[in-house]
Amino acid sequence: MYSRRLFAITALLCVTTSAAFAAVPGYVVDFNEGSTDPFYSGATMDWHASGGVGGADDGWISVVRETPGNLGAATSDLNIVGNLTADGVTGYSFWLRDLGSPQPLNIHVLIGDPFISFWQTNFSFTPVSGEWREYSIDFSDPSQWSRTQGDGTFAEALANSGRLLFRYDQPPYQNNPDPVVGGFGLDRITVLPEPASLILMGAGALVAARRRRPA
Repeated sequence: MYSRRLFAITALLCVTTSAAFAAVPGYVVDFNEGSTDPFYSGATMDWHASGGVGGADDGWISVVRETPGNLGAATSDLNIVGNLTADGVTGYSFWLRDLGSPQPLNIHVLIGDPFISFWQTNFSFTPVSGEWREYSIDFSDPSQWSRTQGDGTFAEALANSGRLLFRYDQPPYQNNPDPVVGGFGLDRITVLPEPASLILMGAGALVAARRRRPA
């Protein structure tokens, strides 16, 4: 009995820890390291030491276009992208804030491998001026996503994701997004599920193991 429990606990630890080069459920980008890393952008992107989701002394980044152009920020951080299906990633949560844009910003999320299979949410998020709000996306319904590059399936995009991108766009969703003037704040991006969910999953596995134990 002891050996079976030890095996189950070891399996749980394997779920809650990841290889060095795999997306990590529960991983958080909180922008408290003094830079915009691991995000990059063709727009103007700056790091701010205070005023993030956590208030004073909580960092965040701004993404701004003062003249019409593509507005977005992306990352290829290996803790965030990879084989999302195999790594147990179900989606992302994140916080946005409008920075006084002259019109509402429709921010979409894109995942996958650009030029091979890159997909964008059909729905958008409209950040609120001067106020942080949390949003999230998940991968449960492929009909909520549209392919913008390549010819691969949504499942292939999840299995070979090399980029996570937040950008402004208007329908129809194609390779090149619509230009815009405006800016948004980005903070606290979390790879889902979060650790509490993983613990519940692991507890379920332990219960199942006990139920299968011979009398």
